Amino acid sequence: MNAAAASVAVLYYPAKAGAAEVAARLAAEIPPITAGVARALSLRDLNPAALRGHELAVVVGGDGSILGAARLCAPLGIPLLPVQLGRLGQLAEVEAHEVATTLPLYLRGECWRDERLMLAAEVERGPDDGETEVEGAAETLALNDIVVARGVSSGPIRVDVTFGDWDYGTVWADGVIVATPTGSSAYTRSAGGPIIHPATPSLAVTAIAPQSGPPSLLVIAADESVTLRVTTDAPTWVLLADGLVHALPASGARVTVKRAPDDAVFLRRGDRYRLQRRLRELLIGDPRPRLGLSG
Repeated sequence: MNAAAASVAVLYYPAKAGAAEVAARLAAEIPPITAGVARALSLRDLNPAALRGHELAVVVGGDGSILGAARLCAPLGIPLLPVQLGRLGQLAEVEAHEVATTLPLYLRGECWRDERLMLAAEVERGPDDGETEVEGAAETLALNDIVVARGVSSGPIRVDVTFGDWDYGTVWADGVIVATPTGSSAYTRSAGGPIIHPATPSLAVTAIAPQSGPPSLLVIAADESVTLRVTTDAPTWVLLADGLVHALPASGARVTVKRAPDDAVFLRRGDRYRLQRRLRELLIGDPRPRLGLSG
């Protein structure tokens, strides 16, 4: 990244309280630092073409904003610098008041690249779909997870799970999660799945409230494809990407999940174990003694 005359995109979601104001302020503060340009861009319905040519994306908001920015920036090779608003999340790097003083360090390369694998999912219509069009037939990206789950149906769905050419078996459950290491501490954890170190190239496949079928937890190599074919009596089921409803396919549709060709890249400073300490604190609390408190 060229520290001189850098082009920076400041990304935000308008619905996030205070994000638009902070993004506008940062877009005004950054050009004198970089001798380049900075633009505040809303992530809502943002055309990826508007990001071409930028060397860095500063993302203002919480984890949801960061996930949305990663889906847009990863295919374009644009690294992300997450700026946290509100509660400190797992993906945040700096707080808004720190950007003016720390941004030159990132632009000079005084940082390391935290590369996170992403998922690509494609929906293929099944024989039971009839004339119903399946939304989201094109490939969709996710940094955390791809989930197939029951919709308005009150009962479990039947999911045929295949890894590559290996038929793993049929799962009766409320759904199945395919998660990256980044997403393993999110929905997967709440479903009882494993937590995977971010540097480990693997995927976690976890059944949600399983009733029958093969083992409901499995960790596989990141380069293995996962095919989920949902056959259920319910009229539709739900496909989620990073927690957002991507499609409502009918019974018989097939979802193929694989590693996306491009990783999301986050710029970090400090030691590489800081993220692990933050994850531990988020999951089990800060183990350090609280000075000045008595029992």
